[in-house]
Order: sequence, then C-alpha cells, then structure tokens
Amino acid sequence: MRRRAFLALLPRTRAIAAYLLLGNFLTESSGKILFVLL
Repeated sequence: MRRRAFLALLPRTRAIAAYLLLGNFLTESSGKILFVLL
C-alpha cells in the first residue's frame, strides 16, 4: 500500500524537482542579467 503510493508520487516529485531546478536557474541567470545592467 505504502509502496504503491510512493510509486504513484514518484513522477510528481520528479516534475517538482525539475521545476525547482529550472526556477533556480532562471532566478540565477536573471540576477546576473540585472547585475550586468546595473
């Protein structure tokens, strides 16, 4: 039961992890762009 729920959650957690990594990368790059502009 618990294992099934875990397996069902796996794709979601992977999507969230990818989303967070992408967001972190975007904020970092935008911060660099702002730094260059200033």
